[in-house]
Amino acid sequence: AAAVQAALPDRKIWVETLAYQYTEKAPMAGTIAPANNVLVCLAPIYACDGHPLASDPQNKKSNEALLAWNKVAPGHLQVWHYVTNFAHYLQPYPDWDELAADMAYYRANGVSGMFCEGDYQGNCELQAMHTWVMAHLFWNPHQDVWALVRDFCDGYYGKAGGDLYAYLRLFHDRLQQPDIHLHLYDPPTSPLFSPDVLKSANNLLDHAETVADSPEVKSRVQEARMGIRYIELVNRVPGKNATAADRDTFRARLDLFLTDIDRFKIASLSEGHSAEEWIKNMKAVAGN
Repeated sequence: AAAVQAALPDRKIWVETLAYQYTEKAPMAGTIAPANNVLVCLAPIYACDGHPLASDPQNKKSNEALLAWNKVAPGHLQVWHYVTNFAHYLQPYPDWDELAADMAYYRANGVSGMFCEGDYQGNCELQAMHTWVMAHLFWNPHQDVWALVRDFCDGYYGKAGGDLYAYLRLFHDRLQQPDIHLHLYDPPTSPLFSPDVLKSANNLLDHAETVADSPEVKSRVQEARMGIRYIELVNRVPGKNATAADRDTFRARLDLFLTDIDRFKIASLSEGHSAEEWIKNMKAVAGN
């Protein structure tokens, strides 16, 4: 950091280091401190993203790390936050309550900057909405997140906005149940996506399609549905004892899904892997 600063003496140059995985835990206060041009970037990768950092027992270690780093690096602390499921980009990631609470909490506990990492490979579940809401929270972390969500739903989905808002609330209400959490590598079999929740979600999106006031809005609703279609598809992969009828049904469902992957320009379904790789694997499973 000193060498970089010395090479450019006419401006302040910040050098960042990660508090991540094995370096997430802060050193004891008073033993070491960052130089005046070093930023510490805390990445709470193990936290539950369905509940606030300060209140969920699953987040105890991540919360302790934040508070400890604020003592070690006051004024030099940033956060690298996660806002998607990196193993299943299309899978719903209902983190609105957590995101709003934690942005305000970070700001109150010494964090000067935020970076939220989502699907950087292309068009994950509700990406436009997530980006819009996060931008507003970056500007003012004390806003009512559900008012922002409702504003986006009404503006982007028109007459279908009420159904989309109710669809989002379904998952958040589910997160209020005991032992239901949200992590960035949860599988599609997560208890968050119970059969009752998926059934209600499909009913809401069915109605949203019928009331959509333009072909463009209807297409947006169909794109939003890709998340639960993905869950239903991968949870119904036929096993070795599947009947021919089961395989035919799965292939038909898969073909429709693949058409919409292309239609919505979905480039990847998991970190580090292209959509083409996923498609090839699923076709092999289906026997195509």
